Amino acid sequence: MTDIEDKYQEFLNLGFPDITGEQFFELTSLDSFSAGIIDTYITRKGKLSKLDFKLLVKLNLELKSAIKELNGVELTYFSFLSDLVNQIHSEIKKQQTN
Repeated sequence: MTDIEDKYQEFLNLGFPDITGEQFFELTSLDSFSAGIIDTYITRKGKLSKLDFKLLVKLNLELKSAIKELNGVELTYFSFLSDLVNQIHSEIKKQQTN
């Protein structure tokens, strides 16, 4: 869990990239919802409700799709976010199999 907490703190220090145009709403929404889920996971000490987990799965897929269209600073930022969401997804899947 501390690995995810450390990575999340590192992510928060990146700062949101300067995004304009068509992608602005989609990417800011992905960022906000993902950050909320990550914060919830950390606050609940590695646990998510079933509803939160379903949202996490959806965000994981949407982030993977979105980063295919990005480059530069935006790619770096959202790849980091995607990695965090994916790591949490993997951790919860491990919990479910144990």
